[in-house]
Amino acid sequence: MTVMCDPELKVIDPFEAPYLFYSKPENELMSLVAQRTGHRLRGSLVATVRNAYDAACLIAEHGYDVGLAHHIEEMLRKSGDYSSWKRAMPNKTPPAIRIYKKQYDKRIDAEVTNEIDACGASIPVGQYLFHGGHWPASMMTMDTKRPLSSSFLPEVAFQNAIHNGKSYHSRRIDLWVMHFLEPGIKAYVFNGRGALANEKEVLLAAGIRLTLTSHKRIKADYPVGLDETTTMNVPVNVLNVEVSRISE
Repeated sequence: MTVMCDPELKVIDPFEAPYLFYSKPENELMSLVAQRTGHRLRGSLVATVRNAYDAACLIAEHGYDVGLAHHIEEMLRKSGDYSSWKRAMPNKTPPAIRIYKKQYDKRIDAEVTNEIDACGASIPVGQYLFHGGHWPASMMTMDTKRPLSSSFLPEVAFQNAIHNGKSYHSRRIDLWVMHFLEPGIKAYVFNGRGALANEKEVLLAAGIRLTLTSHKRIKADYPVGLDETTTMNVPVNVLNVEVSRISE
């Protein structure tokens, strides 16, 4: 495989302009009329999202928010830097990464990491991204053995933590706010086309160190399940996780 020159990417902050989260209007009839006439009717201001941690806490509390996703997507759309991230990738998705995106096949983990190292780009120091999963309770530091999916959208990370009963089996949802501290951490930025274009995914190569710096319980009883009849309530936590290279 031809190794590409590692392009220099710039930090993207979707909350350079804060997002304002409002409650739903109490009057349902007025809300319905407003929707049909194209007017925007808001309740009271609940939260001002100024950074990635605020966004993670909002999603951990509510599970989803269309307005927040729209805000982030609009900020990315207007950002020339996000376009630069995508242009830094090859015109065609490398074969192992393409398969991994559809199937998450563990058997090709090494090939995926090799392709990311060869044709990906380094995440800029200071960048924040989101990941949804389960952090082992007994560990403060983990070194990744597999590629790790992340996203600009906390809602996508949250839903990934729930997907296929993962949070049911782990009995918790951990939403990570990942902060990149060192240069040279390679990633592949998906181009935003295809069936999963809305995920705004950034795939990290294996071989990075994750350090848990803080965690907070946001919600005690978010409902998850394997199916419509097999359900339980699990806690939702927001974790601050620092991302660095593994020291040799």
